[in-house]
Amino acid sequence: MLSVYCIRLPKEANTDDRVTILVVADYVTRIYMNQELKGVDVIRIRRLDKGTKFAEAFSYVIRVIQQLQQDLSYKKFQNVIILMSDREANYSDSELNTLPTIYRGAIAKFWTVVLGAKDRNVLSLINKTMHGEYKNIKESCDLVEAYVDIAQDN
Repeated sequence: MLSVYCIRLPKEANTDDRVTILVVADYVTRIYMNQELKGVDVIRIRRLDKGTKFAEAFSYVIRVIQQLQQDLSYKKFQNVIILMSDREANYSDSELNTLPTIYRGAIAKFWTVVLGAKDRNVLSLINKTMHGEYKNIKESCDLVEAYVDIAQDN
């Protein structure tokens, strides 16, 4: 329900926003790449209950940005990255030093949305490294409000 609601907001606004959706566990699964929001089927987005590897996620984000920069229509869009996690994993030095230095100009905003993670040290450090904004969500029902805030801020 959450994803449906969040995806519908821009559709109803008749926007041409695009989205890349990655699901991260022990590996990264790309669900959508540079897809118009109106073409997103939220049924395809499934949470994986396997480990979390932030290095894999941020490495993939770097590849996505590189690929998008080859697209001539890319310049009219801004990248907003939302890292949503309910658990900790190892901090990924290499990838997280590359994103805010080499690709800082390609990232308009970075958000870290945390849902019920007991230990938030690595997530806080990632957010600090990326100069992001942090949202700590206690219940899943609060996610809708968090994503509405993020959408309105951009």
